[in-house]
Amino acid sequence: MPAGTIQIDPEQGFGPHLSNAFLDLYGEDSVFVTATVDLLTWQFVAVLIKVEKLPADFVAVQYGTPEMRHALDAFLKTLSGRGLEKPSTSLMRSAVGHEQPQAFQAAAGALLGYDLVARWLQLLEQQDYVGMTALLAVQ
Repeated sequence: MPAGTIQIDPEQGFGPHLSNAFLDLYGEDSVFVTATVDLLTWQFVAVLIKVEKLPADFVAVQYGTPEMRHALDAFLKTLSGRGLEKPSTSLMRSAVGHEQPQAFQAAAGALLGYDLVARWLQLLEQQDYVGMTALLAVQ
């Protein structure tokens, strides 16, 4: 396996691979952490289904609500639209310890404004999906 890669078990997803620094920064019970695990796992499984490494009916493990995953996905799409290349990869690298845990948040803040990103994270933790959507709509 090439250096800097991790072996992901589709049955377990990204949860076991989160760095302690990432968990310490956001908190193990953070909605952001849960959404990160769910979204990265969901995307990974989708790729494996597409290349026929998993059956089409394979269901990815999910720890939070679909709304958590969808909210983070919308945030990543906003970042991509603003010029961040491969925001999912940036998030994954921060989450698993290949970069500093705050690297993803810093990249997002540089594009969208640090106050907006902090507010978005706050709304995510409160599971205020309407507020988060409205906040990103002005971007």
